[in-house]
Amino acid sequence: MNQRNAQPSRKAAPFLHCVELSHSVGRTPILDSITLDVAEGELVVISGPSGAGKTSLLRLIAGLERPASGTIEIAGREVSSPRHVVAPASRGVAMVFEQAALWPHLTAEQHLALVLLGKRMEANARRERIGRLLDRLRLTPLRRRFPHELSAGERHRVALARSLVLSPRLLLLDEPLAHLDVHLAADLAALLIELHRDEHLTTLCVMHRPEGVNPAVSRYVILENGRLVQSGSEAEVFRAPRTEFVAALARTLRSKG
Repeated sequence: MNQRNAQPSRKAAPFLHCVELSHSVGRTPILDSITLDVAEGELVVISGPSGAGKTSLLRLIAGLERPASGTIEIAGREVSSPRHVVAPASRGVAMVFEQAALWPHLTAEQHLALVLLGKRMEANARRERIGRLLDRLRLTPLRRRFPHELSAGERHRVALARSLVLSPRLLLLDEPLAHLDVHLAADLAALLIELHRDEHLTTLCVMHRPEGVNPAVSRYVILENGRLVQSGSEAEVFRAPRTEFVAALARTLRSKG
C-alpha cells in the first residue's frame, strides 16, 4: 500500500453520546457530570450502590427527566439538553422498569396490541409482529392471561415484549433480574443475552450488583455517589478496582466463579 495515500482510520461515532450530564431533584444532586459513550450494538451493564443515580441516568436517556446540565445525543441527534428535550416516543428508545408496570386489565397479547394502536400498520403486519414477539419470549401459551395470572418472570417477559414491539434501537433495562429467584433470574438473563445477540440491540442494563461476568457484556460502568467512577471491560474494571465498592463487586464475582 502507498503509505502516502493511506487514509487514517476514523473511529465510528458513538450511537449514544452523553456529555457532562448533571441532574438534581429539588436541591438534592443525583448525577454529577456523567460522560458516557456507547457504540451501536453494545451491551453495557451499569452498576452501583443504591442512590448512585443508575435509574436517573436511564430516565434521562429515555427522556423522562430533563438534565440540569449536559447533553444527550442518540444516533447523532441531540435529544436532551437543559433547553431542549425530544419526547420519549420520538427517540427510538424503550425502557423496561424494575416493577414491570403492566396494566392489570389487559392480557399479555393486549399489552402489545395497545402499544401498536394508532400506528400505520396493516392488520396482518400487526398480528405478525405481535405473534413473533410472543413466540420469541415464550409467551404464546400465556397470551390471554392477565398480569395477576402470571409469575414474576412471566410479567417481566410481557414488559419486555411490550417494549420491543415498536422495534426500538436502544433498550434500557432497570434491574431486570430484581425480585426473581435464582432460577428465574438465570432464565431471564439467558433470554436477554439471546435477544441482544439476535436483534443486535444497543442495550443498557442497570444492576445493583452484576449477577456474573458474561462475555456478551461489552463494558461495565460503575456509578458511585452520582459520579462515573470506573468503566471498561471485566478485566479493566474488576481486576483493577479504583474504589472500595468496585473492589467489593470484584470479590462477589470471584466468589461466584
